[in-house]
Amino acid sequence: MSEKKPEIKKRRPPQWLDSYIDPLSMKEVAISDYGLEKLASEIVKWANTKDAFTITQFFLPKGIPPKAWYRWLDKSEVLRDAQDVAKELIAIRREMGVANGKLRSDMIKPVHGYYSKVWKDEHDRISKINDITGNDKVVIIEVSPSSDVVPVLKQVLKKD
Repeated sequence: MSEKKPEIKKRRPPQWLDSYIDPLSMKEVAISDYGLEKLASEIVKWANTKDAFTITQFFLPKGIPPKAWYRWLDKSEVLRDAQDVAKELIAIRREMGVANGKLRSDMIKPVHGYYSKVWKDEHDRISKINDITGNDKVVIIEVSPSSDVVPVLKQVLKKD
């Protein structure tokens, strides 16, 4: 009997996408699609650490300039998706930090929409209501059922 060996697929050669000057070493560094995939894997792992609070904390210490990073996000869907996951993980950590009193909300709130899509969508919805109504504050009132538990509300509802 002859045993058939499993076919080993050769990995295709990397596609060189870009180069940048690493400001830490002042050397030019080439980046390939494989390099971006590796960064995608690393950013999600890094975002799961307790010290991850901003995306720039990930790429700046690696000597990656912001212009290069954001350029790569346009070129790589894998990196873009990984950054989205990392941002949501960071958003959760920041929210929990505020909830636990370890972080100040006035420091987190101005850029929180960048990290949390849910927060951004809700903020945009409220802003849209503010634009329509001309108010800077919105109070959303839900109708409560009239019951003896809330006698004042029961009287108000009867008047209408």
